[in-house]
Amino acid sequence: DRVTAPDLMRVAERNGFTSATLGAPFIAADGFNGTDDVHVDLPEGYILQEAYIAKALALADSAIVLTHFKGHPLGMVGGSIKNMGIGAQSKRGKYNVHMGGHPTYSLPATVIEHPEHVNDTVLNAIPDLCPYGALERNNGTYQWHRDKCTSCLGCLGLLVSNGVWETPVRYYAAQQAAMADGALAAIKALKGKVGFLNFAIDISPRCDCVDHADTALVPHVGIFAGRDPVALDQACLDAVVASQGTPGSAADDWGVMGAGDHKFAHASGVSPDVIGMSEEIQIKTAVKNGLGSAEYELVEVEPHDTNHAYLDPMDRRKVGLKYGPLYKRENPFPEERHDGFGFDRRTEIDIEAVM
Repeated sequence: DRVTAPDLMRVAERNGFTSATLGAPFIAADGFNGTDDVHVDLPEGYILQEAYIAKALALADSAIVLTHFKGHPLGMVGGSIKNMGIGAQSKRGKYNVHMGGHPTYSLPATVIEHPEHVNDTVLNAIPDLCPYGALERNNGTYQWHRDKCTSCLGCLGLLVSNGVWETPVRYYAAQQAAMADGALAAIKALKGKVGFLNFAIDISPRCDCVDHADTALVPHVGIFAGRDPVALDQACLDAVVASQGTPGSAADDWGVMGAGDHKFAHASGVSPDVIGMSEEIQIKTAVKNGLGSAEYELVEVEPHDTNHAYLDPMDRRKVGLKYGPLYKRENPFPEERHDGFGFDRRTEIDIEAVM
């Protein structure tokens, strides 16, 4: 459970991400309830025309994006594009990317229901499952109020895995395209001052969102770095495709063990409806919207002595240099209110009466 900032921080701590281990504070970049964000207009987007970027990231001077490259149940691949396209979005930004409320590609607009597959597992889980009251249990079956559904995905795994919902490929494909747009918006908010690292190790079939690990689809591929997230993801994807699968992994289960086989396309999807879906939707969309290029040149990096590497954890800039640019973007003093005085206060009081 990582819906609110305290929930997220507890999950992070359980997984070893703390100030002590990171050498930097761990924060929820979009605030307590995921609405602390910056709106970004995106006329160049392929499907999204706006995005909501987590404020702590959007107001940062720059960013280094560390990504575990792996599969993803909603669209095959989780790399730098997905990390920025989902991870950098606030909660309302995630609703946007996940097609919440979309007239064509949302869950209510795409799902085909199979109520004949409702079973006790589904019925027992439904009470109080949906925060919007879109799911109810009535007379031994379930009722889904499509008009209340926001595509929050809280019930998707349950209903898809039990065959109650059939989710067409276009639902997943639209989200992949939206991730590329979301990534573009995040990089725009940072004015392009972003570097990317993809850790293509422990390449699990599904993302780190799920509550379990799995045997890596292929052996470790390596660590990739670059300024273009599109080229970076393409390089990692090509390396995974070119690798032999790991015996006993999901790649083995699906018979995609050979070099040249598309492991993610078969082993990663949350639904049988997406088996064989393209692994390159994010990449192709990111080329179309101008995020980057799928062309790349691999440059091998020689090992270096890291024993003497040192990163000063303290920001030693003077206050004006440190906060001046930030306050120009978001001024905590509301100088536009009350004729420049900022706040509604009495002009004069009897201060001696309380001294």
